[in-house]
Amino acid sequence: MAKVNWSARQPLPAVPACRLTAVLREARRATGRDRETGRIEPGKAALSGNWLGAVGYLLLVDQVGSACRAPGPPVVRALRQFAPRMGEPEREALYALRCSLVHDFGLVTVGGPGRTHHFMPADAGSGPVVRLPPEPWDGRAEHCRRLNATWVDLRALGDLAEEVVRRFAGRHGQAPVPRGRRSRPARRPAPGTRAASGDRKPVGGGT
Repeated sequence: MAKVNWSARQPLPAVPACRLTAVLREARRATGRDRETGRIEPGKAALSGNWLGAVGYLLLVDQVGSACRAPGPPVVRALRQFAPRMGEPEREALYALRCSLVHDFGLVTVGGPGRTHHFMPADAGSGPVVRLPPEPWDGRAEHCRRLNATWVDLRALGDLAEEVVRRFAGRHGQAPVPRGRRSRPARRPAPGTRAASGDRKPVGGGT
């Protein structure tokens, strides 16, 4: 998807939805969600919180953020625009999680202020998308404790990403929702050639 400049004071430009659609489709498939609606399918709740699906949903948010002109990484930009109730520290934590998963498929990242975390999965529906520790981790492996872990509800993360892309699509005027393949119209035979199969009469009125 080509990068475009957009801010809250400007209308969203036309952005091809093919990449968003591909990421959304795969994220839904990995998390047991309906391909059309994004709702968790019956009997598949256990799939709704997994790290592979989290990668897909974080990449989806990253793609949305690449269309926003604002300071900060794309994930943070998208969450500022389309998840305004989330606090800035939680947005930064999700950006750190995105980097850790995408680059190393790991759950530890040591970065700048607000971006040093070791992550653990929270029980689905147990609270907010991100639960920060009372005391931040200092980045030293020997100090990793459950008390200073950053907890992520992976099912809630999927719900958040679905909401972000819905708001983005609504402002953009299109819905990047996976659909089944459209049937192509039958091609007409070129003049002077045989007709479609089943009709062997030559063009031009022969018997």
